Amino acid sequence: MNLLRSISSTFNLKILIARQFPGNRNSDLSFLSENGVANSIATWKGTGNADLVAEPLVRDFWSKKSEVKMKDFAKLSHCIIKFIENEELAVGVGVGSNNPSIRYLEHSSEIDVPPQPEEFDSFNNCYEFYSQNFRTILGPDYYELKRSTKRSRLGSTSQGVDRI
Repeated sequence: MNLLRSISSTFNLKILIARQFPGNRNSDLSFLSENGVANSIATWKGTGNADLVAEPLVRDFWSKKSEVKMKDFAKLSHCIIKFIENEELAVGVGVGSNNPSIRYLEHSSEIDVPPQPEEFDSFNNCYEFYSQNFRTILGPDYYELKRSTKRSRLGSTSQGVDRI
């Protein structure tokens, strides 16, 4: 545990741990924070640079569902990543013209898999619909996130110039 603490203090390391059990038993998911504390996750957990944007979007999606299928969540995740990138709402989020790295585990499957090309096509076809809803859900925070990202980018650019 001390090794994890020393590594995470340098890199701000956070780890998601997923376990799948044999015999079609329920899987579980845990989040190991940078201070070494493990917490079980019953629904979902946002991590990374874009958590401030993703959290309200996922919360809204999750609140409207009695059951969430892995493919539906993969589609939502894909659209959130593309939205954050296209709207420049967080620094360091995006994949350009590529597809985000998403994997999911179908019920009773042995291994997690990425979406098939036709599934990514379906995800991309939903982007416009989702992005309109995302702007509404974020409300005034949308504009503040854009301003904040712009300030971050300008700050990192000016810092780079100062070092020359």
